Amino acid sequence: MSETEPLLPTAVRQQLPSRSQVQSKLPSKSQRIQVSQSVGALKAGKFPSQDQLSRMIDVVLESDVLKSGGGVNSRTARLGEQGTRISEDLKNVLRAVKKWGEEKNGDDLLQNLFHNASQIDVDVEVGKS
Repeated sequence: MSETEPLLPTAVRQQLPSRSQVQSKLPSKSQRIQVSQSVGALKAGKFPSQDQLSRMIDVVLESDVLKSGGGVNSRTARLGEQGTRISEDLKNVLRAVKKWGEEKNGDDLLQNLFHNASQIDVDVEVGKS
């Protein structure tokens, strides 16, 4: 083997996706920004609005992460029957959470409840009757 000879055999190199194919599978810049802003807000102790939650769920559902049968080079290409079923179930759970949130929490009442509850300062005396 020489220094100019590729490490991967030709048959393997031909199966690898091209740079443009890989880039087309990545989330868009705006999607990455939305997700990073939401993660930053969570780390800062803030709760995302229902609209932000719905957009994050959409990004995950549209990404290659949970796409079953995405082809030989997809992240889920080697999933077996059980793995594919779990992936589909997870997508169904995410869709149900999104639908419930949009129908029942469109006005962000849950986020307000959690925020207000985290701000409560209560003095409790223990041991007195």
